[in-house]
Amino acid sequence: MRKIELDSKQLARIIRALVSGIFLCHQPFAHADPAAKVLLPAVVQGELEFELLGGFQRWSNQDGDRERQFIGEIGYGVTSWWKTELGVGTTRLPGQSYRLDEIEWENVFALTESGQYLLDLGLFAEFARHYGAGKSAIKIGPMLQKQIGPVQTNLNLLFDRELGAEAEPGASKIFSGN
Repeated sequence: MRKIELDSKQLARIIRALVSGIFLCHQPFAHADPAAKVLLPAVVQGELEFELLGGFQRWSNQDGDRERQFIGEIGYGVTSWWKTELGVGTTRLPGQSYRLDEIEWENVFALTESGQYLLDLGLFAEFARHYGAGKSAIKIGPMLQKQIGPVQTNLNLLFDRELGAEAEPGASKIFSGN
């Protein structure tokens, strides 16, 4: 059997990767809306974009089984480091009509140039008004991206917090990636 020797830097990288993997896999329950997306820390100045997101979820014996959701968004790259989007979302539960669910204002801030550092880093910030619940919320957090040859990996670490007098205390975590 061959003995493998590791220097302290290699060992530290392996330990960090294992701890990170355990932390990310330890989440007991992940929830995403049917029209959720992975966010990218990339901005193109002057780019006008239109997005139509949609989805259907099937969770037997759960609230929201067969829920359908559609979101239409329009975005613009204001500068080389800031993109803003305005979105309107609708939701339909079984046996009901589509209803206006939320209006959201999203902002993406590219904090590094693509490929300049080990990771591409961005900041995501969103204000949303949820009409069904009559509440507002903010969502904020970093977006990480790494390109290795033809493979691009993304990780979003977002925190969601309700606003207002009747808001639940604390923030919830949202992890998404590919």
